[in-house]
Amino acid sequence: MKLKYPKGYLDWNNVAVITVTDASFSNEAGFKSQQGRMHFLADAKEVKDPKSCVYKVLPLSFGSTAIRRVCRTTLQAETYSLQNGVETGHKLRGCLCELKGHIQNMKEWSSQAMESMPHLSFTDCRSLADHLSLEAPGKVIDRRLGIELMSLHEDLWQDGKLTWSTMVNGGDHLEWISTATMVSDCLTKSMRPDFLVRVLDTNLYRAEKISTKGRKK
Repeated sequence: MKLKYPKGYLDWNNVAVITVTDASFSNEAGFKSQQGRMHFLADAKEVKDPKSCVYKVLPLSFGSTAIRRVCRTTLQAETYSLQNGVETGHKLRGCLCELKGHIQNMKEWSSQAMESMPHLSFTDCRSLADHLSLEAPGKVIDRRLGIELMSLHEDLWQDGKLTWSTMVNGGDHLEWISTATMVSDCLTKSMRPDFLVRVLDTNLYRAEKISTKGRKK
């Protein structure tokens, strides 16, 4: 059988996890919101390179479910979706690091995996990306939403520094991307999955990253 990608397409000793999450606000029965997530195995050097926007990827996992809580805002729905996706991404990273022999203490598997392998996440929600990009994020009225945001923030920031910068071989990072390159969009609403199919067919993911100042990268 001929493989779609050549042998050695990704180097097992140099891999990372990419998580892409999206949400559709109040589009389900009972005003529930839908959440979708995609996880890819990717090249760690490409993932850690701030200039990269095209990534060699192999699919790891996906999911599409209704958010149990009724969300009052788009930010709330996108946050819950991101939290769900990131938690799954952490578990996948932990499994990969265990296979690579990087986990020495199962009680500290999460922190050891974070130090050993990069985890890059994408969202197309600007307000969510802006909130988590700040060292001291602003307060939100909803207590539950605040807890979820703080949990996500702790993965990105430790002791006032970005884990992406302090952990050379690992760390967590969130990028704001254009909805046009949101691969999980078709997992949250009824639409043609052309972009997702193209990514899976070519094993290349071109993400149109946008800075917090609104400039495309």
